[in-house]
Amino acid sequence: MLYIEEGHSSISVYTFLTEAMYEIGKRWQENKISVADEHFATTTCDYVLTRFQL
Repeated sequence: MLYIEEGHSSISVYTFLTEAMYEIGKRWQENKISVADEHFATTTCDYVLTRFQL
């Protein structure tokens, strides 16, 4: 978790993940990624948030 280890705040991590999830949603809506890809991205974000303990 290099991003977190570099001292980024919880707000910057949350902002980064929020922007990433908007992009994932857009790509799913445009049929550029599968439902499985979307679920994987969501699970990954959940994991990061859990590890970061926001």
